[in-house]
This record gives sequence, C-alpha cells and structure tokens, in this order.
Amino acid sequence: MKRQVYVIVSTENGGTHNVQGMLEEGWRPVRETPMGSAGDFAYALVLLEKDV
Repeated sequence: MKRQVYVIVSTENGGTHNVQGMLEEGWRPVRETPMGSAGDFAYALVLLEKDV
C-alpha cells in the first residue's frame, strides 16, 4: 500500500515542511508541476509517495 502527499516547494527560504527530511524518511518524488512565480520566488507542486 502506498501513501501519497502533495507539497508546495518554493525558492523562498522558510516554511513548515522539511522536504529533505521527508525524502530521508523514504518519501519519493513522483511528479512535479510548476506553478509559476510571484515576484522573486518560484513555486512547484510536488507529489510525494511512500510505501507503508
């Protein structure tokens, strides 16, 4: 069985999720969708997946 979660990543420092930590816990990126930019920052929606 697999668990999936979407996260929004940004070029701006900060936020509440540690994507690097999730990758170290076994989450794998499945798909990335660019969401454009807002001023100096770019955003993307990333689908992560993990076997449970």
